[in-house]
Amino acid sequence: MDVQHLVADGQLLVAGLVAVAAGLVSFLSPCVLPLVPGYLAYVSASAGSRPGATSEKPSRGRLVLGASLFVLGFSVVLVLFLAAAGTVGVWLLEWESVITRVIGAVVIVMGLVFMGLFNRMQTTKKLGIKPRFGLAGAPLLGAVFAIGWTPCMGPT
Repeated sequence: MDVQHLVADGQLLVAGLVAVAAGLVSFLSPCVLPLVPGYLAYVSASAGSRPGATSEKPSRGRLVLGASLFVLGFSVVLVLFLAAAGTVGVWLLEWESVITRVIGAVVIVMGLVFMGLFNRMQTTKKLGIKPRFGLAGAPLLGAVFAIGWTPCMGPT
């Protein structure tokens, strides 16, 4: 089937709409939506943080560059995850029952930690440093965002 028939048949349009809907559901999920203000704040702040810049309003080009670098970091991680999932997934099928039991035990332990059974695992550690990456940190932030978002995409 060539592309013209695929588009004319409507399958591509339906698939596109389903993909957009799945993306919106993932984006609006409780583990992604709270990250968006932090991302926007970072990109806005990094756009205006040029060394020697005198104006307070960030340039549009620098803002677009920061957003593009974020999307690049985000995309690289997701593409690598999907490629790894396809490659490793076939191998993991052989060990499916063992993996299911081990992950089940991990989920039970993490549930007990969440309930407060292990006080030692309830502490929060924060670094006392404030890194200044500027635009160079945008792809890193995108990668971290993608790593945090990956578990939310599974249900979608």
